[in-house]
Amino acid sequence: FFDVIDAKWVKKKYISYEKSKPSERHISSADELSAIFSFFKCLKSTNSAHLLYLEDDVSFHKNFGDLDISKEVLDKFDVIFFCGVDIDIIKPTSILYIPNSRKIGCFGTSGLLISSKFIKLVLSKYSVQYLIDKNMTIGMFLDYLRGIVTTLKFYATSMPLVLKNNNCNRST
Repeated sequence: FFDVIDAKWVKKKYISYEKSKPSERHISSADELSAIFSFFKCLKSTNSAHLLYLEDDVSFHKNFGDLDISKEVLDKFDVIFFCGVDIDIIKPTSILYIPNSRKIGCFGTSGLLISSKFIKLVLSKYSVQYLIDKNMTIGMFLDYLRGIVTTLKFYATSMPLVLKNNNCNRST
């Protein structure tokens, strides 16, 4: 665990960015900028084989402990989204492969399992400034990478297992 970047600091540092054309920005608040800084800080702070990335305002679904990630998936995944794809299947804690060619958009970034291979790729080619310059939230950035780096393997849980605090009462 580590402290996130303070949105007040980001707001002071990027006040001109916040005042720029609000209708054309996807990064629409100091909190979103803070999330980008924190995401990169988290990536830089690990040397583990896997990184569990959780936003600071989440809870775990009651079925999170039942999650079954096979060795096969652990050996080849780059990112697993714990926010689910919300489809009806028999085992709600399944992990589903998401082909890069499938246009599905972002699953949500409140809970991710990230491989060291993915971290090395991101830190070698991208930065906070890149996301700011391209006007991308973390979710948009991950979806962008799905489209351009075809060797990356993305998975998602079949149902949301990491929930934003405003959705924590979800019982399915």
